Amino acid sequence: MSRLTKWEQFQAAYQSADERTRKLIDSNVIPDCIDKKLPDEADGELRQDLVVFLGYRLLNISDYAALQSHLQGLGLPQESVTHFVSAVNDCLTEISTTPTPEAKEEIAAEIAKTEAALSSIQKVRTMEGDMQAAENEPVVRAAGQDELLQKRPQVADTPEYATEEPRWESDKQQ
Repeated sequence: MSRLTKWEQFQAAYQSADERTRKLIDSNVIPDCIDKKLPDEADGELRQDLVVFLGYRLLNISDYAALQSHLQGLGLPQESVTHFVSAVNDCLTEISTTPTPEAKEEIAAEIAKTEAALSSIQKVRTMEGDMQAAENEPVVRAAGQDELLQKRPQVADTPEYATEEPRWESDKQQ
């Protein structure tokens, strides 16, 4: 395929690609990945070819067979070809799963918003938490048992019960 036809195909695929893919192709993500995966092995024209292929691969206008035949056409041994194809595949996987900087900012904003909403919710009380809080507080008693028993109203002291007769004569009739 001639360079002109490939360029036209690239332009058409680029224009129809989603925003994320266009940003990846326009950014330094692809060259940086090639430099990271193949720091000393890919330089000059070979590096440029790998970067271009990754762009083509992101746009689905080339496949690994084309890359292999191109690398073999450069006279590289099969071992090197396999190594470069594997590195390019690793880069493609890494690029495809890495969010763009804009997406990272959007995610960070969503996380901050969610954390703010969660912090405004009242904390759930648990028995364990109540017990820990109770251990740190002094025990306050209003009265002892004897005082409470003495303050209990007697039936005779209550006017509404004082004149009323019992409704039954024994416990069995109750």
